[in-house]
Amino acid sequence: MNNNSMDISIFSSNIIQKYEIIKQIGTGSFSFVFLAKHKTLDSLRAIKVISKEKNSYQSIISEALILKSLRHPGIPIIYDVEEDQNNVYLIQEYVSGLTLGEFLYNNKHISPLFFINLCEKLSDIYTFLHNSYETPLFYQDLKPEHIYIQDDSLKLIDFGNFDTIYPDNASTIKGNYEFSSPELLNGEKITIRSDVYTLAKLIKYVMNYLEFTFSKSSISALNKALSLDPKCRFETVDRFISIFLKDIQDLRSYNNTQQYSKIAILGTLSGCGCTHFSIAITSFFYTQQIPAVYIEKNNSNHLLDFQKANSNVNEIDGYLKYKNFNGLPNYGDGIIVKNSQTQIQIHDIGVLNDLTQLRNNDYDLFLIVLPSSEWLFESNILAIEKYLSVISKENVVLIANLSTLSISRSKHLIAISKHYNLPIYSFSYDTNPFIYSSKKDKIFRQILHLEGRKRRFLDFTNIFKHRQQ
Repeated sequence: MNNNSMDISIFSSNIIQKYEIIKQIGTGSFSFVFLAKHKTLDSLRAIKVISKEKNSYQSIISEALILKSLRHPGIPIIYDVEEDQNNVYLIQEYVSGLTLGEFLYNNKHISPLFFINLCEKLSDIYTFLHNSYETPLFYQDLKPEHIYIQDDSLKLIDFGNFDTIYPDNASTIKGNYEFSSPELLNGEKITIRSDVYTLAKLIKYVMNYLEFTFSKSSISALNKALSLDPKCRFETVDRFISIFLKDIQDLRSYNNTQQYSKIAILGTLSGCGCTHFSIAITSFFYTQQIPAVYIEKNNSNHLLDFQKANSNVNEIDGYLKYKNFNGLPNYGDGIIVKNSQTQIQIHDIGVLNDLTQLRNNDYDLFLIVLPSSEWLFESNILAIEKYLSVISKENVVLIANLSTLSISRSKHLIAISKHYNLPIYSFSYDTNPFIYSSKKDKIFRQILHLEGRKRRFLDFTNIFKHRQQ
C-alpha cells in the first residue's frame, strides 16, 4: 500500500459496514477520504478517515466536534463523528460540482457577476467562522481547489488545516504558500487580519480572469488588504469586501430570486443550431451562478451521443453534467427522471411540426433560432408565421444564428424583424457552447434584457417576471 491509497479491506468496524465504499476521492498527510453510499438511506457521503497513530487524539476529537456543530450553507455538513481502535471517522456531506480551479481553467474569462458573488460568499463564510465560536475559527488553506461551485452557491471543503487560535498562541505552520499570509507561513500568531490577507490574495488571482478595469478605490482596498504588516490591513473580512466591491456593485445584472421560469428554443429549419444555442445559454446562466438546466425536447439524442463520445460527462440522477452545463437527455417515455427544481429550464424543442405542444404553454420566453443566410428568407418567414399562429408575439425574440454580419447590415434580417415587429439579435459563430466568453456574455444580456421593449424577461432586479395572467 502506497502513501496515496488506503486498503479499504482494513475497515472492519461496524461504522464502515453501514456504508458501501465506492472509491477513494482524496488524501492528506494523515487522512484519506472515500466516497460512500449509506446502505439504508441510499444517500452519498464523504468519509474522512484520520489515523490515531499519526495525530493527537484529543485534538482530532475536539476539532471534529466543533466542525460538527457548524451550520452554514457554504460549509459541508458533518453528520457524525465515529471512532474505532485505529481511526476517527468524519461522516460528511458529499460535495460535487466543479472546483473554482476547474471553473477558471474551463472558462478562461469570468463574468463580473460571478466575481461579485464569489467575493461575497467567501466573505460570508469567513465572517461566520470568525464569529460562530468563543474564539475565531481559522480555515488556513484557501485555494481554488478547495472551493466548489454549485449553481448559485459555493462550498469550502477540506478543513484539514482548520484550527482555533487563542490570542497568545503562535500558529502551527499550515496553509499553502500561494495564498497564506506571511505570519502564518512564518509560524507567527495569526488573527482575523491574516484571513483578510488570504482572501485578498485569492481575489487578486481570480481578477486575472476578468475583462474589467477596477476603480482606484477598489485597487487601493485590495492593496491595503495585502499589506505585509497586519496592523495596516482591514480589521475584518466583511469590511474589506464591502469597500472593495463598493464601486462595482452596479455591475450586478441579476438578483437571483427563487422565481421559476421556462424558456423555449425553437428552430425554423433543421440544422439551424438550436441545440448549440440552447447549450450555450444554459452554460451562460451557470457562469452567472443562476441555476439553469437544459432539457432535450426533441428526438435528436444529441446529449446521449455526446456522453458516449466524452468520458468527462458525469451522469447524476439522470442529468448529465459537463463543465458549466447541466442537462437532461430525452430518454423517451419509458424512463422517468425526477423533475428538476432548478430555477430556469431551457427547453431545446428544435423544429416543431406538431404545434399542439405550444398551445396552453407556460413558457415565459420563446427564442426562435433561424439561419442567417439570405437565400433562406422565405423558409424562415414560413416557419415564423407557423409559430406565431399559436404563441404570443409579446414573448418572442428572433436569433439569427451564424451571422457573419451585424443585423444593421443584413437587410433581409431587418425585413423579418420589421415585418413581425420582433427584436432580432445576431449570434455569431461559437466554437464551444460550454465555455464562457465576454462576447457571448454581452449578447445573452441583450437577448434576455430585451432593452427598449415594454416587458422585460430579465432586468436588473428580477429574473424573469412571470407573465401576467
